[in-house]
Amino acid sequence: MKKLRKILHWITVIMVGGTCLLLALPYLIPLKPTLDYSEPSLLFPNSIIEPIEGVNVHYRVFNASPPKKGNVLMIHGFSGSTFSWRKNIDTLTKAGYQVVCIDLPSFGFSERKTDWNHSPENRAKLAWSIANKISPNETWHLVGHSMGASVILTMGQIQSQKTQSMICVDGLFFNPSSSSWIKFFLNSPYVYRLAEVALQRYFLQPERFKKILASAYGQTPDEEAFNGYLKPLTVTDAAKGILSTTNQTSNFQINYNTLITKMFLIWGEKDTWISLSSAQKFKEKYPHVPLMIIKNAGHCPMETHYQVFNTHLLECIEDKNNHSE
Repeated sequence: MKKLRKILHWITVIMVGGTCLLLALPYLIPLKPTLDYSEPSLLFPNSIIEPIEGVNVHYRVFNASPPKKGNVLMIHGFSGSTFSWRKNIDTLTKAGYQVVCIDLPSFGFSERKTDWNHSPENRAKLAWSIANKISPNETWHLVGHSMGASVILTMGQIQSQKTQSMICVDGLFFNPSSSSWIKFFLNSPYVYRLAEVALQRYFLQPERFKKILASAYGQTPDEEAFNGYLKPLTVTDAAKGILSTTNQTSNFQINYNTLITKMFLIWGEKDTWISLSSAQKFKEKYPHVPLMIIKNAGHCPMETHYQVFNTHLLECIEDKNNHSE
């Protein structure tokens, strides 16, 4: 019995010691120096950062070639930024459209504010605040990639009179929900630290990060893409910001029946992140919504197949622009 007690004692010591070491490990691994999200060296010549709806938001405005024909607002997908639309803006501005690209809170060079509510309607309200600030009393064409599709569809529902079209790129409405205990766990200081270590020491290692991008692109990314997506993930609290997007309190429900007359879908044929079958099933239910499939493209056709994409995008916008005149 005495020997058994001794064995149990040492098992307990080892388990407690191992648990303490495991909990302390993320704090024992040093983090690399980071820059503030608003550091001028990170930003673009036309970058604007200002408080909108309780959070500092980074956005960019691109003026239309005269005569101005309309406004286009573009919302990126998960872990994207204004950079995601770099190959589409010139086509739109040269065609006469003012373009506004927004970094959603916790992404790109917008603030990583952990207590901000990232619900689709809160994001949509923020986007409308920017749009109305730039061109009040004007209508807008809304373009959203992946996660950004949820935002533009919500925008279209809450301000339909100001929405000319909604172009969903490899994405439809998605309102993620998780239990309160999962949100509490994901947004705890320990998990934040663990996530920062994992991001810096694992996911952002060059070869691994290139593989992640290649998975989205369906092809090997070039150096411009690599650096453009990497920069926003190297700012202070980048991982904390991503985890904080699970802070969503929302009962919002999308009503596609009120949106389908203004909707378009553009999809990469070989998207492995959000399969083309999602768009095809939607098309079966709402056959009047145009679906444009870009052959051999992955999840980011606006970047990898931008010439074909730009042709489709402009067709969608000008179709609704002409009908509204």
